[in-house]
Amino acid sequence: MAGRESVPGPGGLAGKAVYSRYQQGGTKAIENLSGNCVLLVSDPARGEFHVVTDCAGAYPAFRLDSAGPILFASHPDVLAAAAGESSRRDEVSLRSSS
Repeated sequence: MAGRESVPGPGGLAGKAVYSRYQQGGTKAIENLSGNCVLLVSDPARGEFHVVTDCAGAYPAFRLDSAGPILFASHPDVLAAAAGESSRRDEVSLRSSS
């Protein structure tokens, strides 16, 4: 375990296990985790940020790049609300195709 640090602060065993796997093998070590999950991994030491979802996509991750900070959410409506965009509609998408 030399050279590796533990997960700072409180946290569950699953989070600590994923963190340990990432430290040992990078993103390859966490790409195929079993179970439904979405992981946001910030690695300031490497200057990297990763989003990993489960293989089945049970928990998707949505991202919004705007003039402000980059936002992530598990539901697009929550993301829109957080960005102050929930009252804007995409009228083109709402039109009937007939």
